[in-house]
Amino acid sequence: MKKLRILILITALVMLLCGCDAVVDPQSSVLGAYVDSENNQQDSEEAVKTEMSVLYYKDMDTNPVTTTCYANSELLKLIYSPLVRVDDTFKPYCVLAESFTRDETTVTVKLRSGLVFSDGSAVTATDVVKSFDTAKNNAGSPYNRQTSCMTRYYAQDEQTFVCVFSRQVGDVEAMLDIPVMKNGEAGIGCGPYVFSEKNGKNVLVVNEQYFERANVPVIYLVETKNDENITNLFSAGELDVISSAQSSSLSLTSMRDYSIISAPSNNLIYIGVNYASEFLSDPAVRRALSVALDRDRLAEQSLVGLADPARYPFNPCWYRMSQMPSSVPDAENPTPLLSGKTFSMLVPSGSDIKKAVADGIAENLKSAQVTINITEAAPDEFEAAVKSGAYDLYLGETAISRTMDPTFLYKTGGSMNYLGFSDEGLDAEYEKLKNGEISLSEYLSAFSEKMPLIPVVFRKNVMYCDKNITGFCDMSPWNSFGNFTAVKLK
Repeated sequence: MKKLRILILITALVMLLCGCDAVVDPQSSVLGAYVDSENNQQDSEEAVKTEMSVLYYKDMDTNPVTTTCYANSELLKLIYSPLVRVDDTFKPYCVLAESFTRDETTVTVKLRSGLVFSDGSAVTATDVVKSFDTAKNNAGSPYNRQTSCMTRYYAQDEQTFVCVFSRQVGDVEAMLDIPVMKNGEAGIGCGPYVFSEKNGKNVLVVNEQYFERANVPVIYLVETKNDENITNLFSAGELDVISSAQSSSLSLTSMRDYSIISAPSNNLIYIGVNYASEFLSDPAVRRALSVALDRDRLAEQSLVGLADPARYPFNPCWYRMSQMPSSVPDAENPTPLLSGKTFSMLVPSGSDIKKAVADGIAENLKSAQVTINITEAAPDEFEAAVKSGAYDLYLGETAISRTMDPTFLYKTGGSMNYLGFSDEGLDAEYEKLKNGEISLSEYLSAFSEKMPLIPVVFRKNVMYCDKNITGFCDMSPWNSFGNFTAVKLK
C-alpha cells in the first residue's frame, strides 16, 4: 500500500479531473514526465497492436466459481459467462439470459436461443443449476454467500431457469451472476474466449461459438510467482493490463506509454460510531459530524480523485441515485454542537490509503473545531477493538452487496453491526423501500435522520493498460475487465 500511495501522489493532478468513470491520458498530465511522448507517438504510428497480455496464475484454482485468486477470477470471466451481470451503474443486464422477469421473490430467466459451449454443445438451464450447486456446495466460493438467500432454484425446462429467493430485494437479478460451466464443472465454458496455446505459450483465443465476437484475437497469459515483479513485467511490455487489486502494492513510475482507467466500485469507506458513548448516541451529533465533512475535498486530496464522495451508503453512480436531487439543501451549521470536542479514531495499520483518509478527516473536521486523535492498530487488533467498542470512531471499509444493500452495517442484528445499533423504524423503512412502498429519497431522509454510520466515499476501481488498448466499458464489481468484447487494439 505504501507503493500505491506513491502512485497516487504521482497521479494526483490527473485524477482530480476524473468523474464517476474516466479515462486519463498520461501524455497530457504529470505522468507525462515518465513518458517520452515524441518517441512513443512515432512508435504507435508505426506499429499496430495485434495481441495483448494479462496476468494469470497457472498453479491456482481455475474453477471460475471456486477460485479465490483475484487475477484468475477476473480472467476466467472471459471464458465463463453468467446469466446476468451489472454494468458500471450497478444495473443488472442480460448476458446469457435473453430476459428475466420477477414476481415478488421469484426470478424467471429465459436463456438466449442457440447458446452453445465452446465445444459446440447446447447451454441448458440444467448446466445453470449445476453451476449454482457448485457455488452453494463450496463454502469458500466467492459466490457461496449469495446462494444462501436462494430458497431453491431449478430448470423449468432446458431454456428456462427459475430462482426463488427467501426475501424480496431490489435488483435481486444481480445475484444471478454466477459463471456458467458445462455440467457445473470447470473445463468448458460459454464466454467470449477459450484456453489455447500459441508459440508454446498459454493464450486465450476468440470463442467462435460465442454469441458476440470479441475484437482482440489473442490474449497471452503471463505468469509470475512474485507479485512484486508485476510492475517490471508491465514496464517491459510483457504485461499489458494491471487492475488496482493486482497493483495495490506496486509503483507504476514506468517509462511505458499507458492509460489510467477508473470506474465505480462498491467499496464504501465510512466512519463507524460508538453508540455506547453518551454524546455520540445522540443522532444530532452524528448528523453534525456528517455535515462537517467536506467529502469532495477528501475524495480529491486524500484519494486524489480515486473515489466518489458519498453522503449515503449507496454509490452515487448507482443508477437509482439518478433519481435524487442534484443539489443538496443547506444544512445547519454543525460547529455549535461539536465545537471543542475531541474524539479518538481507530484506523487499521498497514494501509497508507486509510491513514491518508483518516488524516484528511482529522484536518477536515478542524473547521468545525473538532479534534480527532488517530490510533492505528494491526488488522486483528483493529477488528477486536471495533467489536469491543474501544473507540469513539473507527474508519471502516467494506464491499456493499451486488444489490446495493448496505443495511448489514446498521440494521438490527446486521452481520457488521458490531455494537448493536438498533432502530426498528429505520429497519421498517428499508423494508418499505424494498417493497416499493416508499421512494429512495424518502429512505435516505430516514437514514440521514438516524445517521447510524457516516459514509465518506466509495473508492474507485483503477486499471493501468497499454495506450493502444481501448474500449473498456461496463467495468464493475463483477469484472474489472468489463464488457471485454468491446475492447479494441490500435
